[in-house]
Amino acid sequence: MVLQQTRPTVLPHHLLDTVAPLRMEEFSEVVSFDTPAFGAERRAVLVARDVSGHMCGYLLAQAGVLGPWVARTVEDAERLLLHALALLFMSAPSVFVSAQHYHALELLERSGFTQQRRLSHMRKGQPVQRSRREMLYGQTSLGLG
Repeated sequence: MVLQQTRPTVLPHHLLDTVAPLRMEEFSEVVSFDTPAFGAERRAVLVARDVSGHMCGYLLAQAGVLGPWVARTVEDAERLLLHALALLFMSAPSVFVSAQHYHALELLERSGFTQQRRLSHMRKGQPVQRSRREMLYGQTSLGLG
């Protein structure tokens, strides 16, 4: 089911003060709150940086899924993958990746991953335009990037 807002919402003033952007010191509390709802701890976020210290990729290692996984280059993606694979998983990790992302597929195959199934994506409406789709090495799920 897809819902779309068709009329604006007016929030009472007293509710505006109860939501704020996440502060780094609150991250552990978010993980604790998220774990029972999701069914697994999703704390392992790996970040890659280039030699000048700028972020060049990140990978979220979940209980059995690697993703989202975004990297500027295949070398950055590989560094993230190697660090992620050193973590403990509840089961052999899986990656949801586009069949057209040949660099990701080659990297995953070199790292011991094999294709389990191939799925067609259905969509309604205009295709999603991503300017740097080659940066997406792994999705959170088949329905969520």
